[in-house]
Amino acid sequence: MAWLFFAVFIVVPLLEIFAFIQVGSAIGAFPTLALIVLTAVVGALLVRWQGIKVLMDARQSLARDELPLAAAVHGGLLLFSGLLLLTPGFVTDAAGFLLLVPGIRSLVAARIWHSLQARTKARSTAQSRRRPDVIEGEAVEIDLDEDMVRDRELPDSRRETSPWTSRDGTTR
Repeated sequence: MAWLFFAVFIVVPLLEIFAFIQVGSAIGAFPTLALIVLTAVVGALLVRWQGIKVLMDARQSLARDELPLAAAVHGGLLLFSGLLLLTPGFVTDAAGFLLLVPGIRSLVAARIWHSLQARTKARSTAQSRRRPDVIEGEAVEIDLDEDMVRDRELPDSRRETSPWTSRDGTTR
């Protein structure tokens, strides 16, 4: 998990800076900024169009009394694609546009699905191997008469602070 944070917060911004410098030196600063805004607008429109299609697929699945699992995964990947496209940068835009391709999105969804199945299987295997915590013991029931409790000698300090005895030492 640490490598993921390293990639997201260190590697991706460095790649974005490098891409900005390369594109900016080739076409200029203002055309670079215009290109970033254009990719965000086009990407948002494409995500919206494909999102409506995924929503229709989900409704059709529900109409057939099926769980819209594939539509939910594709919708989540489209949401992630939209976030990548709205993030300023050429590297994130490229990744966002790649996720807009249904074939690539299906491959990524299958990879995520297999990863989740493997984690679930590994977790259930680990839990089945672990022995439950068992503490063996024996319960003994003590039956005391009220007279025995009242006549029992307690130190004065415990007699005063005990919630079961009154001030005169008798049991409540």
